[in-house]
This record gives sequence, structure tokens and C-alpha cells, in this order.
Amino acid sequence: MRVTGVALLLLAPAIGLSEPFRAPPFKKRQFPNAKASLLGIEAPFLQLEIGQTQWIVKVEAEPENISYTATASKDWLRPGMLLRYTGADEKGNHKEPLTELTVFSLRPEYGLGIMDDGDGTFFVAGVLRSVKKDRFFVNAGGRKTRIQLAEDVTIYVDVNTLEFAQPGDQVEVNGWYFQEGKAVGNKISVTASERLEAQGKKRKKSRRRRKDSSGK
Repeated sequence: MRVTGVALLLLAPAIGLSEPFRAPPFKKRQFPNAKASLLGIEAPFLQLEIGQTQWIVKVEAEPENISYTATASKDWLRPGMLLRYTGADEKGNHKEPLTELTVFSLRPEYGLGIMDDGDGTFFVAGVLRSVKKDRFFVNAGGRKTRIQLAEDVTIYVDVNTLEFAQPGDQVEVNGWYFQEGKAVGNKISVTASERLEAQGKKRKKSRRRRKDSSGK
């Protein structure tokens, strides 16, 4: 007997075709909150190693849930970066070369401008506009300031972006996964394993190493 399309629909309840399709259950698991080593980065993905297991983590964190901290050399600084420092005068200038400053990201608690520290000195947060020899020109909320950096200045980096992250950095991730080896991170913290250096300086070092290894 030939079964037509209409007849098949009539027979559907009898053969179970009317039952809704149910996907097999997947258990959403918490990502192991352990320190990981960064193997590679290609936004928005991080390749991590935890113990003997490699993970690919897709970053789906809001900026306020991303943290990158490091230290940097003086020649790593570039115009456009946000700087903050303390101990300035009312115009935002610093009489002595600065021994410490921070590169930062804008956050609700960090605005731009010159603010009274309450001890006769002022706190400055602004955009690095230009560098001429050892003089750094900063625009702090529309007010131009000028500073010099000590030769042994300590530069901290505290930003909410992963643009400076490099293989070897230490990573902590809060997130979830369905399948081992692939996860989604909604809170990311990265600590640099090495001080950030100017790119040109690093390239010179690599050329010297190649020259030494060749014996020429």
C-alpha cells in the first residue's frame, strides 16, 4: 500500500513523529580557576596551558572585567597613552624628574585633569601628547603639563585591554565550558611575565643574537 503525505501526517502520532525534538543535555561547567600560561593570542581568542591541558578561551568579558598589569621601560611610552602621577604643582608640572608613574585606562574612578591631593601637591591624569628628548608633554583635561622622567623611573601598566599581552604571561580566567579544551571567559586577569620594552629595542636585540649565533 502506498502511503501519501496526508496519510503520513495522520499516522504521525502513532509512530512518535509528533514528539518534540530534544537535544542531548549539555552540562555547563565552571572553568577551572587556576593560573594559566598564555601560549598565543588572536582576538578574541586566547590559547592557554593549564598543567598538561591546552585551552582555547573566547573572551566575552566587558572592559571592567578585564585586567592587564605590567611594568614598562621609559622608551615603551607612546603618544596617546593615558598617564597618571602625583606630587605635581597646581599647574600639573613636576619640579623633579618623576620616579614613578602609571599608564592606565579610563574607568569611573579615574578621570582626567589636575586634582588636589590635599597635602600641597596635585595628582595629574592626562594624555601623553608628545615626547621631545627627555621632556614629556601631557594634556590633563585641557591643561598642558610638562614632566621629565628619572633614568630609573618605575612605570606601571594597569589597563583594561589585552592589546599588550604576550606569550608567557600569566592568566586567570573566570568562565564556563561545555567541552574540555574550549571555554568562554567573562572575567580575565593577565600579569605580564616580562617588562614591556620598546618594539624597536627588542628588534635590535634579536638581530644581535642572530649575529652572535652565526659567529659573524
